[in-house]
Amino acid sequence: MLVRFISMLRRVLSTEGILCLLVLVASSGLVAQELAPGNPGLEAWLDRSPFSGKTASRVSAPWGDLDINFLPLESSEVIFPDRSERLRKPSWFFPSKSLAQVTNFIESLNLTGPARKELLETANWQQVSNVWKINPTIDTIRQLDASSRDALYTVLAKHPANYNQRFPIRFTPTNFVERFAASKLTSAQLSEVRALCYTNLGYIAFCDFETLQSRFDGPAFDQLIKVLYSLPSVQVNLKISPKTDIDGLVKYWGKNQKEARIRPLLESVARNPLGGEIDILSLLPPFPRLHLYTFPEAGEETIEGKIDCFISGLNFFNAQPDVRFLDAEVRRQTIDNDYYAIETNPTFGDLFMLLNDKGVAVHMAVYIADNIVFTKNGLSARQPWCFMRIPDMMTYYPSTTPLKLVFLRHK
Repeated sequence: MLVRFISMLRRVLSTEGILCLLVLVASSGLVAQELAPGNPGLEAWLDRSPFSGKTASRVSAPWGDLDINFLPLESSEVIFPDRSERLRKPSWFFPSKSLAQVTNFIESLNLTGPARKELLETANWQQVSNVWKINPTIDTIRQLDASSRDALYTVLAKHPANYNQRFPIRFTPTNFVERFAASKLTSAQLSEVRALCYTNLGYIAFCDFETLQSRFDGPAFDQLIKVLYSLPSVQVNLKISPKTDIDGLVKYWGKNQKEARIRPLLESVARNPLGGEIDILSLLPPFPRLHLYTFPEAGEETIEGKIDCFISGLNFFNAQPDVRFLDAEVRRQTIDNDYYAIETNPTFGDLFMLLNDKGVAVHMAVYIADNIVFTKNGLSARQPWCFMRIPDMMTYYPSTTPLKLVFLRHK
């Protein structure tokens, strides 16, 4: 059932999307590729990548043969930080001020039976602050099909009072499978989750928390929250055999004058007749090696509490975080003076940056290999440093306006 559901969604969700959290003024002279909502630009770039797995053997890629494993990360602190907002009694606030417009919109949905009758019963509507409010029953929410839910929730997302529809949990099709395959939910419970999913900005989306809380027992609902709020990170091993091109691996992973440090380890594994694997954590520079898969200390009084995606990216090759990057102007000057834009074939240590339609950077990550990046998705202490696939990272950055992708390389 789950596989068939995802196969259907793969046909519907042909693209990946983007969002933005933070801002940094970027150089006006950068070459950038536009990414429209739904992000066909990013998917096209991933498809064109010569080492995407579609045009070349993964073993022949410059980073070597990688074994990539799904690694959901959970905070040891508050797992469900927006619990009160998510579990409010269902209320829908329609942005239209006209009763006729709301009525016509509901009539346009593919609704039948009790759900259609309930939602069109205008005697039960309330006018609040010049907008119309409907309090749907759990049964009506469950009766919505995917297309009606998609159309309805897209409209509801435009009003600030509809928290769940404004901030759904988004998945790529692959990540949806990975997350729920590792859960302890029963097949019947998974069917309930699937029935409430819809599409949002090119992703699988879910936001009906209060509906499933009323349907699941306590342990099952807690398990659902763990699945939804875990971060879809990956752990990466490098496979090495006696035939591996060690010089090529040293050239790729030894950037920034680190060749001598990593060569002995790679050669030692290659001398084993059976070969072996090493966690690429051991190949990273000091800053990412110390921070990978960790959550920052909370509190603005600590340096870690002030390190966002931009400071993390600019400190990637540093032994200690350069505190000058706490100054936005220093960050801007550093990018302008020390980096140049590349159009294709990013390599280990290149910066991955998203710009909005005004040329302002909204996120930065560091390219690792095989479309995996080192990222910290926001300043929050609930966001760890981790490895993520680029499409999975983008689920944290949806946007309804075109964004631009820029790869930067140190001069």
